[in-house]
Amino acid sequence: MQNLAATLTRTGQTAAKRAQGRESSRAYRQLAPLRGADVVWLEPIRTQGGTA
Repeated sequence: MQNLAATLTRTGQTAAKRAQGRESSRAYRQLAPLRGADVVWLEPIRTQGGTA
């Protein structure tokens, strides 16, 4: 049962991260006209440290 709980927790974290990514994508898209578009899209990757 421990493995199942770990899997469910991991799935929940992934879903939360994905939802968070959608939110930040929306915010970054709104900021894109104010700054260089490629800078805006590269920044979230850098801030997350490149780890999933």
